[in-house]
Amino acid sequence: MRIRDTVESILQDTRHAIRGLGRRKGVTALVVLSLGLGIGVNTAIFAVADAGLFRPLPYPEAERIVVLSQEPQQAYRPGAPESEAIIFGDHASELQSYEAVMGIGSAGLFDKLVGDGEAQTFVVGPVTAGMCAIFRIAPQIGRCFTADEEAQQAPVVLLSHQFWLSRFGGDTAVVGRTLTVADEPQNRILTIVGVMPERFRLFSLEHDAWMPAPIKSEVIHWGQILGRLKSGVDIRQARAEAQTLQRRLLPKNHEGVGGMRVVVQTFQDHIARRVRAGLWILLSAAGLVLLIACANAASLLLGYGIERTREIAVRESMGASRGRLCRQFFTESLVLALLGGSFGVATAYWMLQGIRSVSVGWLPRLDEVQMNGSVFLFSVVASVISAALFGLLPAIRFSRPDLVTAMKTGSGAAIGGRHQQTAMNCLVVFQTAVCMVAMIGAGLLVNTVIRLYSVDSGINPDNALKARLVSPRSDGAAGFFEEVLDR
Repeated sequence: MRIRDTVESILQDTRHAIRGLGRRKGVTALVVLSLGLGIGVNTAIFAVADAGLFRPLPYPEAERIVVLSQEPQQAYRPGAPESEAIIFGDHASELQSYEAVMGIGSAGLFDKLVGDGEAQTFVVGPVTAGMCAIFRIAPQIGRCFTADEEAQQAPVVLLSHQFWLSRFGGDTAVVGRTLTVADEPQNRILTIVGVMPERFRLFSLEHDAWMPAPIKSEVIHWGQILGRLKSGVDIRQARAEAQTLQRRLLPKNHEGVGGMRVVVQTFQDHIARRVRAGLWILLSAAGLVLLIACANAASLLLGYGIERTREIAVRESMGASRGRLCRQFFTESLVLALLGGSFGVATAYWMLQGIRSVSVGWLPRLDEVQMNGSVFLFSVVASVISAALFGLLPAIRFSRPDLVTAMKTGSGAAIGGRHQQTAMNCLVVFQTAVCMVAMIGAGLLVNTVIRLYSVDSGINPDNALKARLVSPRSDGAAGFFEEVLDR
């Protein structure tokens, strides 16, 4: 019975809040707009951070996938880009902490498809046969590479999902078909053995297909070495083993590359290394925006509450407790916050469209940025927290009016006084301080960008052209590029 009474009381408060806000459409619209923009900015930034930092990679036990690479010890800073993995390609089999190890070519091999269909550029990524074992992922169609195909560098390829759709129209009978690649002295024939799933990516590299190459290849520069840790092996153990191997091999085989250090980190940390600090800064800035929105909403509700002094006094004189009045104010705040949250979700969806269009190439896992359950949950939590932040001060201030003065005057004098005025002054100071922090931060950012653009790089960009040229992978490729540079 008590639960039923509580539910009925909450519904009554909600209906009363909706009617009251409906009578004051101007205040309601301003509060919803302010909160909607604040919640929308936070939701959009969280959606990006969720894909880049928080959401696990879409592979089984993805936390056991690690990247092995090297970088100079001098002027080392966390997150600095790694150099090519010059050691582990030849000695990966000596690492005992891993179930499987694979290499990824430092760059795609650009070819030109000829034969059936329209001629087009064909970007092939050299990988080792351990790719499917590392990611524990099976091709959508067909099979993975075998160890023999890797050792022999067999002319077989695994297609990306996007290339499969564009070139073959999603034909499920594509396995066994061939692709003709222009080469000298004669064209090469590649046999298709499978198609990878839609969301499969190797870092941010946009490959049309992958082909097998031995990890001890003399012609492939392995840009990254990936490994899957054995069950029970800690990443610190794997790092110590790699460092031991490096100390043993570097002096003997790579004397000219001294001062290198081994970097072993999880695949997810490696992907996010260049944007982690920036995303955390954006999240912090978005939080300041939400605080400003809450302070604005609180100011508007304080002004709105002064007009309701007589109403509040009548309710208290009829037996309404202070807790009951506080709950009414919080219900109104929650209704406003949910309306603002709904507007914020729509704003975030619009903002994400723009983020996707301008962030290609630098934001990891951009194709996974979406309004999913986690993002919607975040917007709901942000709305509830906002309701508590901007509804707390009005609830405390207006839940204990001076009944005699309120009934006589019906004005804000009933809830005046030194303490209330101090609260108002503190709110104004808070708004001003947060706005100043945001403005100073924005000014510093703009100043930094202006300074960066004004730095003399020593290069004259006038009449300069950047282009990507495709040349057959043959002995004549070097001569081709020399002739282009001469022209």
